[in-house]
Amino acid sequence: MMVTESCVISSFAGNGKKKGCPNVCQGGAYALRDRRDEDFPVATDQYCRNHILNSRDLDMAPYYKDLVRAGIAAIRIEGRGRSPKWLAEQVARYRRLCDGTETLVLGKEDQTVTRGHFFHGIL
Repeated sequence: MMVTESCVISSFAGNGKKKGCPNVCQGGAYALRDRRDEDFPVATDQYCRNHILNSRDLDMAPYYKDLVRAGIAAIRIEGRGRSPKWLAEQVARYRRLCDGTETLVLGKEDQTVTRGHFFHGIL
C-alpha cells in the first residue's frame, strides 16, 4: 500500500533513528492495526524503508480484461513473504488470463481478498 522512510518499527521498539538503529525489525513480524482491527503487515527492506502491506491480498484477476482495455500493459505480483508454490500458482493464473484460456467470475471466494483501494482510493 505504501512505503515510508520513517521506520514505524523503530519508533515503537527502537530508538526512532536510523543512526545507531538496534535493528529490532530483523527480530520478528510486525503489523499496524487499524480501527477495524485489521492488521497491515510491515516489511523492512535493506535501506531501512518500511513497506506497509494491505491486510488482505489485492486480487484484480476478475477485472483483467477491463485493465487491458484501460491500457494497463504490465501487472506486478507482490510475492514478498510468499512461498514459491503460491507465487507459481499466481503467475500461472495470470498467464492463463493473458492467453485467454481462463475467464474468472466474481464469487464467494472473493471474501478473503480486497479491491477497495483500487476502486475507492485511500482516504
